[in-house]
Amino acid sequence: MYLQRIQLQNYRRFKQAELEFPDGMVGIIGNNGAGKSTLMEAVAWTLFGTDASRTSKDQIKSIFASKMEACRVILDFEMNGDHFQVVRELRGTSHMVDASVIINKKVIARGNNSVNQFIQKTLDMDYRAFMTSFYAKQRELNTLSDFQPHKRKELLARMLGIEIVDTALKSLRADKRELEIKLELNRSHLKDKGALREQKKEKFKVLSSLKEKFKDTKQKFNSEFIYFKEIEELHKSLKSKYEEHIRLNQEKGIIQTQIQSLRAQLKSQEGEKANLVALDSEREKLKELLIPYEETKRKVSILDERRIKAEHQKVTQNQIKDIEASLASDRKRLALIKKELEPKERMEKDLKGAKEKLTLMEKELEQTRSLYMKVEASYKSLKDEKNRLELQLKHIEELGPDSVCDRCLRPMGSDYHKIRQHLLEEQNHLEKRLNAIEGERKRIKDKGQDLKKEKLVWETQKEKLQNSLEGFSRLEGEKQNLERGLKEKEKTLLSLKEVLQNLGDVEYDPFHHKELKEKLENLEKLKQRSTELTSQLRRLPKVESSINELKEKIQKVTQEEKKIKGAIAKLSFSEGEYQDVEKKLEEKRKEVHSNELTLKDIDHQMEMMANEIDRLEEEIKNAIQVERNIKVWEEEQRYLEKLDLLFSDFRVSLIGRIRPTLSRYAKDLFLELCENRYQDLELDEDYEIYIYDQGEKFPITRFSGGETDLANLCLRIAISLLISESSQVGFSFIILDEIFGSQDMLRKENILNALARLKNRFRQIFLITHIDDIKDSVENLVYVTENEDGSSELLLQ
Repeated sequence: MYLQRIQLQNYRRFKQAELEFPDGMVGIIGNNGAGKSTLMEAVAWTLFGTDASRTSKDQIKSIFASKMEACRVILDFEMNGDHFQVVRELRGTSHMVDASVIINKKVIARGNNSVNQFIQKTLDMDYRAFMTSFYAKQRELNTLSDFQPHKRKELLARMLGIEIVDTALKSLRADKRELEIKLELNRSHLKDKGALREQKKEKFKVLSSLKEKFKDTKQKFNSEFIYFKEIEELHKSLKSKYEEHIRLNQEKGIIQTQIQSLRAQLKSQEGEKANLVALDSEREKLKELLIPYEETKRKVSILDERRIKAEHQKVTQNQIKDIEASLASDRKRLALIKKELEPKERMEKDLKGAKEKLTLMEKELEQTRSLYMKVEASYKSLKDEKNRLELQLKHIEELGPDSVCDRCLRPMGSDYHKIRQHLLEEQNHLEKRLNAIEGERKRIKDKGQDLKKEKLVWETQKEKLQNSLEGFSRLEGEKQNLERGLKEKEKTLLSLKEVLQNLGDVEYDPFHHKELKEKLENLEKLKQRSTELTSQLRRLPKVESSINELKEKIQKVTQEEKKIKGAIAKLSFSEGEYQDVEKKLEEKRKEVHSNELTLKDIDHQMEMMANEIDRLEEEIKNAIQVERNIKVWEEEQRYLEKLDLLFSDFRVSLIGRIRPTLSRYAKDLFLELCENRYQDLELDEDYEIYIYDQGEKFPITRFSGGETDLANLCLRIAISLLISESSQVGFSFIILDEIFGSQDMLRKENILNALARLKNRFRQIFLITHIDDIKDSVENLVYVTENEDGSSELLLQ
């Protein structure tokens, strides 16, 4: 696997950047904070996601991007002849993560989790293993050494392929445990074949006995069943007579009920006829009393019309008086309003002048405010610059001339006093500019205050004029309403006078009207009673017809009753005889049913016994099969135990070969880099580093930071070499970030020479550093430069 190209969009310091990765030793240089490490960190982030970032995902997106712009990194690499492209991005204000993997222009995985799982499976390592083997930082060189021994072994086992053997061994032992449980379970459930055959023999004897008992019971059941059928035939014959006897008695009861009902109806109809004859005489008397009804009704109608006309005349006269009074009041109010509206025109002119004056003052005040904001911004900017210079000066003074620059790591020396003097001059210059701007700011502020006071006076005058004119507007509206109202009321008055003239004189006596209405009410009550009597008397012919019909029905039903009584006598049915036969039939039915149940019970017992015999035969077969299975599984158990021993020995042998090889690679590189100052470097069983100095073995903690970093660097490169040789992926690159920080010039040259000899093992070796003097030792240089706005760019030379 080797890197081909990376494209960055809104990733940390990079707005838009692209780099074609060259082969050989590649130096990535630039000032501190320019984004050198960020470039190669983007490789790890694209492959492994947020776990590979030194910050949360909220801080990955560039500060130069808008909220809706995406943060995106596209990494192209080749592995085993296939072209891979991995795309990872953060979208929207919530920084939603999305990713995809494209192999030979075909999408293979999509989504953050799916891509993470696919990359880890394809590369056969997670982020931690990647950063421990192929990506080394100065501050993280001792990451492997800092792990607890069991964690260190676990990580190296996973990285170097030993984990596959451990997984196989674990699976093998799980199969062994499962087989042991299976054997123990089958042995505990294995039944004795001899005992099962004895049980089967006993069951056969019981089955033969049940068959004899079934035969005897069947003969007894047949003889009793024949006698039961004879009694059942006799019962059927008597039952038909019984049912006919019941039917005839039911019919007789129904007819007797009908006769009683018809006689009751006849009695009711005859009583109703007598009442209707009495009502006819009452109706004749009412006819004489209702003779004056129509004349009285006509007179009341005439008086009703006169009453309505008289009331209309009185209402119209009252309306005329009210309208005349309202007209007089409205004319008086209209004259008063016209007098109050006379000063309106003069005030409108004054209001217009006040508005124009306020518009001019608002423009002047806005110009003053804008000028003040510009001066205020300049003042704050200079103030911040002054504070920054004071902090910088204080920091320089605290460091002193003998300190080292915290950026380039070089001694200050004679440059200290020049830097301090330059900062003091800048501070004095800023103080003068601040005093000048302070005076200008006060002048503009005073002018603005004067303008605000004058504007307030004019706004007060404008408000008074507007309030007065609002009062005139209300009066104007009231005047218009009054004028419209006067016209409407004058028109209504003329209309009412015309109505009053058309009504003329009206003669109406209310007392005579009341007497006639009372007389009409009494006559209407008599009229209503006469109508009710006439309605009731219409039923008399229907009642007489109903009486005749009921008499005919009673005669006919009585004849039907005589016929049914004759049929009952002719049937000659004896209820006592029928009950005796029914009792005997029920007794025989119970006996037959009991015998039938006995037969079924014996048959069920025979079936159960046959099933029990079949079960015992099946258990005998199963016992034979289990014995065979146990023999097979015991043989398989012996094979698994042998395989367990083989795998355990193989794992010990594999570890025994890997640790010395890893130790040899690290030792050769370490002795070369320290020019054989030490005699040996080795790894113990926990992969702890030990160095031989003057022939004596010491742990790595005994040595200085430079030697510790160098030893850990050699171990990291050794791991990369071993993984590259053994892995199916075939990693062809290594990333070394700021590994020269603790090394002197000679050590740096030795490291560069040793890395140059590794080019036949690693196609790409990336060196990240802020030290420019490696230019002549690398084949390609990538410059990471910082723009004025704080963003970064990439330049390949």
